[in-house]
Amino acid sequence: MKDTAAILATCPTALLVVDAQGHVQAHNPALLALTGLSASDLADPTLATLRTLDGDALWTRPDGQDLHLRVLHSPLEGGGETLWIQDLSESQGLREELRAQSLTDAHTGLFNTRGVTLALEPQVARSRRYSSPMAVIMMEAGAEPASAETQRVVARLLKDQLRWADIIGCSEQGEFILVLPETSRDDALKLADKLSAHLRGPDGDSVPELWPCYGVTEWRKSDSATTLLQRAASALQQARDAQQGMAVAL
Repeated sequence: MKDTAAILATCPTALLVVDAQGHVQAHNPALLALTGLSASDLADPTLATLRTLDGDALWTRPDGQDLHLRVLHSPLEGGGETLWIQDLSESQGLREELRAQSLTDAHTGLFNTRGVTLALEPQVARSRRYSSPMAVIMMEAGAEPASAETQRVVARLLKDQLRWADIIGCSEQGEFILVLPETSRDDALKLADKLSAHLRGPDGDSVPELWPCYGVTEWRKSDSATTLLQRAASALQQARDAQQGMAVAL
């Protein structure tokens, strides 16, 4: 075991070892240095995409730096595997291409609009197949002064309050996007009220002059991922126009 720990600590290639269920069992300092993550971050379900990357892949560090990674999987006994991760970001002038193809927001580490859209498409297909409800909330935190730290504080609160199956994103305009499977419009409105209470209470004390507003909509049989997000955006705009702290459902 000591020899294994020494190999992990000194290996210059980033390594990640997961079990058959995808839970992290081991990692090395090179992985943390490359990805910009902490050891506790690796257990966060919202970062599960790191454990599913394969071949040439894109990754955005928490500091906003885009990486072009090459990820190789080596199977282990019992169904687990080791991921060998190389950084190819400096080759072939990929910076602008990576930014255009990134799936995550630079400030919060959440999905960006493109990432949310891709994650939403299979949820729409599932709702269409099983006629199951699904709601989308588009939320503006509305703080003065606006800052990246404010966005990170709100992102952490959303992670704490939402379920593991929910999808959380942040658009390029700083709006939070919440995709809520098996959730009706009325339940989504109740969630908006709950979030407002948390943002104005002890959990939101570090966010000055916060006034959240919400655009809420529910999946319809004619919806695609794009039309669902567009309707949530329209509802949010109506909430902005109405008053601070407003939730509008379309």
